[in-house]
Formats: sequence, structure tokens, C-alpha cells
Amino acid sequence: MEARHYYHPANVQFVGTYFVITHHVTVSVDADEDLDTGEIEDRAAQQAAEFLEDYYGWDIESVSNQIDVELGIPY
Repeated sequence: MEARHYYHPANVQFVGTYFVITHHVTVSVDADEDLDTGEIEDRAAQQAAEFLEDYYGWDIESVSNQIDVELGIPY
């Protein structure tokens, strides 16, 4: 039997001194994982930061003053 996944869409906003970057990600969570909202937000921020570093070669977390995560409705 195939494991069930839940998908949490999220907008992650990185705010620095002279920039604001928003990136959309979707976090996949296995049905047997008991995660609270904070852990899902942490995964979303990490996933977005990794994508931006891979794409731009820039460690966005190290230069951000604030990181905001807005979770959408899971499906």
C-alpha cells in the first residue's frame, strides 16, 4: 500500500535591509508524521532557502533580517 502524503502550499518571504523576496513552495508531509504548524513552516523556509541558494548561489538566510511563512490550505 502506498503511503499517504499531505501537501502544504506556502509562501515564504525573506526580508533584508535592501530586499524582499517571496518564493512559493509545497511541503510534502507523510501521513504518519505528526508535525505541528511550526515544523511545517520551518520545512517551507528551508526548502525555499535551498532553492534560492541553488538557483542564485546566494545564502539568503544569512542576509535576511526576517523570514515569514504563510501556509495555504493543505490538500
